[in-house]
Amino acid sequence: MVSDNSGRASDGPMQKNDWPQDPIVSHLRPDPEEPPKAANVLNGFLGNSDRPGFQRLYLTRDLDYFVEFRVEDVLHLAPIPEAELLGDKATRISLRRDATVE
Repeated sequence: MVSDNSGRASDGPMQKNDWPQDPIVSHLRPDPEEPPKAANVLNGFLGNSDRPGFQRLYLTRDLDYFVEFRVEDVLHLAPIPEAELLGDKATRISLRRDATVE
């Protein structure tokens, strides 16, 4: 019996096509024959902006330093495991490399 990444057991060896693709790969390199999308990766605490169509990513726990970006420039976002940040829930975000970050 073989276990896949989801913890499910299957009878016999898994075939390559049975392996799930990680979400970040689907977002940054949807076509395996093309190079990955150029991205900048930032870690922080996701928050609302006072401008429509924008989000903020706070870079400190004091929420006093942030970057602001257009929602349409987000290529991928994922939660950061709490263990990496000593108990705080946070977000890892991939933005288009040419995105304007304020």
